[in-house]
Parts: sequence; structure tokens; C-alpha cells
Amino acid sequence: MSVILITGATDGIGREVAKKLASEGYDLVIHGRSELKLNKLADEIKERTGKDVFLLKGDLSAFSDLDKMIKTVKETFKNIDWLLNNAATFEPQRKIVDRGFEKTFMVNYIAPFYLTISLLKEGVDIRYILNVSSMAHASSIDFQDLQLEKGYDGYKAYSLSKLYITLFTYYLAERLKGKAYVNCLHPGVINTKLLINNWGAIGSSVEEGAKNVINTIKYIEENNVTGMYFDNGKPSRSKPITYDRELQRRLWEETLRLVEIEESELNF
Repeated sequence: MSVILITGATDGIGREVAKKLASEGYDLVIHGRSELKLNKLADEIKERTGKDVFLLKGDLSAFSDLDKMIKTVKETFKNIDWLLNNAATFEPQRKIVDRGFEKTFMVNYIAPFYLTISLLKEGVDIRYILNVSSMAHASSIDFQDLQLEKGYDGYKAYSLSKLYITLFTYYLAERLKGKAYVNCLHPGVINTKLLINNWGAIGSSVEEGAKNVINTIKYIEENNVTGMYFDNGKPSRSKPITYDRELQRRLWEETLRLVEIEESELNF
């Protein structure tokens, strides 16, 4: 059976995806911040499918937690078939977390970057990487102000974080061509807690969002595509800026610097 690691699996789309994939026979590694929520989801999956799931507790805004997660995965699994970087946050006010990073930037971009790169660096074989982006990804980038120190706006921070993870997706896809399949998706405008708390219930159901994610997973598995963007479960195109190789490379190098990883440490 395929092993899939899902970040942010205790709420919203991630939770629904976890339940559906368990029903289809996938072996799950579910991540969340709350031990209570993790255990509750594990019990629900066990009751529904008879399958045990592996729990991975950690706060994506703390490098110490990320390092523990990476160590646990490395020691437990020789390979991961799927890494679904799903977790995200929306912060109306600017918040500073570990190492002085702005929280939206940290959780939505730095954490999935660091988790993915570190697992690969540590020799964990990952066949498929799928990053959750958004149709709301920004159409411009300011390398002098990646974390909006000069004028914070919650929506802009969220939009930028989704631009960054899309640029990262395409760069890593080229970097891992022939070794792994790296893609990203917009799951739809979905009534997650994040959407409802900030814009109201203006979207589709969480079940619809999960269906879009799973349709994307199935398409990638069947066609072994890489470097693609999916919208509502179907191949699509992200904004023109995301295909700029120079911007992808520059962001990659700047992010490695920020997370204190040397290019020479990477063996892929």
C-alpha cells in the first residue's frame, strides 16, 4: 500500500482527504498540532476502515518541532510514497514566530520547504510531492520584503506565501526530474475554517475540496506528471510569474539561506 504523509490533517480538507484515502487503502501518516485531534481522527479512521495510522505531532511554526518530525519520519520510514504539504494559516495581524519569521510565511512556505528538503537531504525516498497552493497566489514578488515588514496585510501575506510555494514546486520539479514527481494544486474555494473565519461560508463543501485533491492525486499517479498546477482537480496554469526560472532559482537560493541549509549539503 502507498504511504502518504499529510500535514494539517486534523482539520478541513486535510482531514477529509485522510479519511477518504484510508478508505481506499492508503497507509497514513497524519500530522497535526493537537494530540487530542490526532487521536480522535485516528480512532475515527480505525473504526471506519480497521486501519491504524501513524501520528506525527508538531507545530509548523517551530523549527524544533519540524526537526523532531523529520527525525521521526526518517527513523520510521525508508520511503514515503506521497508527501502532501497541505497545512496553512491565515493571519490578519502580523505575528512573529521562531527565528523571527512572520507566521504566514513560516507555516505556509518555510515549513513545507524545510520539511521537504530536509527529508530528501536525510535520504528519505519520496516518490510524489504535492503542495497545496491557491488561485489567490500573488502575481509579483519583492525580494527586499518577502515577509511584508514594510506594510503587512493578511490577504497579501497569504497570497505571497502561495506564490512562493508555487515557485518552489516548479524549481524542485526540475531539480528532481527522473527521481520524483512534484506538483501543486488549488483545491477550490472551500469552506474550511480558514475561509469561514476570514471571508465567510462563500465556497464549496470540504468534501468537494477533498475530492479535488484526490482527483489530482489519482491523475498524477496514473500519468506520472511533474511540474504541473491543478485547479479543482484538473491540469491548469498558474500565473505567468510562476514559470520564471530565474525567479524560481533566486527564491530557492534565498530560502536555503533563510533556513540555514547549504546547497553543498543537498545530495539530489
